[in-house]
Amino acid sequence: MVFGDAYIAHSRNTLSRMFLDSDAEWAFMVDDDMVLPIGNAEWFNKVTGFNFPEQFAGVSTVRRLLSHRKTLVGGLYFGRYADGRPMFAEGCNIAAEAAAVRNGPRDEVRPTKWVATGALLIHRSVFEAINKHFPDLGDNWFSPSEESLVKSSNAALEALRSGDAHRAVAELDAGLARARVNSKVGMGEDVTFCLRATAAGHQPFVDLGLVCGHLGSACYGPFNTRPPVISQ
Repeated sequence: MVFGDAYIAHSRNTLSRMFLDSDAEWAFMVDDDMVLPIGNAEWFNKVTGFNFPEQFAGVSTVRRLLSHRKTLVGGLYFGRYADGRPMFAEGCNIAAEAAAVRNGPRDEVRPTKWVATGALLIHRSVFEAINKHFPDLGDNWFSPSEESLVKSSNAALEALRSGDAHRAVAELDAGLARARVNSKVGMGEDVTFCLRATAAGHQPFVDLGLVCGHLGSACYGPFNTRPPVISQ
């Protein structure tokens, strides 16, 4: 438990530092509002109301993700609201993709521009590659686009005050390179992490057969919502 900082990007970076200081090969990030398959189909279907077949409801999340032998792969889940968007790039932005995954899980692992961090497996080599490709990023693997842009803007202002216009331009260019957002703001830390990983040579994947529940006022998923079942 780390107190005194409620910024999610900082928490992810703290976890990442702890991971890299260990001897572990894999990091698994899971948010506390997720319902993951744990190898017990009856329990998973009871809690989520999804009524998936054993093939999908009865899997072990970590074992399934490890079995794909991908350095960066996440489970599929949906936004925590009615008709929530699928939390991977194409599902979130392309109506036909969203409609396809709403039909329920299918045994497919596909490349994606980004996948959200609610249930994300990351190999150590991804962090190492990002550090090598973005040497000035430091240990801020997870940071939203605005953070990099604000940092570079402040440095550019200092350069302008000192009369160094060339350095000001260089600072802004470096900030955009760190963010990998082409001047676009509003991208979360999970999106920028995946974009950095891609730039560093690691393709993100989403497992369309590992569909997780997303808890809020209901348990949100591909085709139904219902109040969550809390068992003792």
